[in-house]
Amino acid sequence: MPRWRAVRNRWTWAVLAAVGTVVLGGVPAHASTVIDHPVPTTGCGKPSPVEPGTSQTRTLESGGLTRSYRVHVPEHYLPVVPTRVVLSFHGHRRTAEYQEELSGFSGGDAIAVYPQGVVGTDGETAWQGGPYSADVDDVLFTSDLLDELQREFCVDPRRIYAAGKSNGGGFTGVLACRMSGRIAAFAPVSGAFYPQG
Repeated sequence: MPRWRAVRNRWTWAVLAAVGTVVLGGVPAHASTVIDHPVPTTGCGKPSPVEPGTSQTRTLESGGLTRSYRVHVPEHYLPVVPTRVVLSFHGHRRTAEYQEELSGFSGGDAIAVYPQGVVGTDGETAWQGGPYSADVDDVLFTSDLLDELQREFCVDPRRIYAAGKSNGGGFTGVLACRMSGRIAAFAPVSGAFYPQG
């Protein structure tokens, strides 16, 4: 076989392999996708990584970034009883700690989770959907966060809720469009919604 034909055949197979990977849905192991359907919880029976009755700031990797969130485990949490989760998203320029204080969700019987937004184009924290937000995928972050919570806590997958204030309320509306198969109900408060031009 002529040398040029052997080289061309190798290039052809390399291109076909790459195309096949994309067409057949091959994804690198580190890649993440948004999950919009109920996911079985695997955290039941495991000891809580956060002492019941306390709040703790934790981190996870999502979209190539280290993201943070604050979680409060109710005082009477039992790792064998499926427990509801409430996600509460802060407003523009605010923090997870501020949202915990503002919302009061940590006083209830749910696992209360306060995700932290990323610093946006104006130097302030924000969520996807605002014109000042960073170029990050906060929907993917929410999906990855729920995955982590369901691995570590006894979460009832039928009772996952999302709420938010202002820019966080607008982002709660984005989640209602993108993750209504996984999150049972949404409660935006004074939501900041920005129509796309």
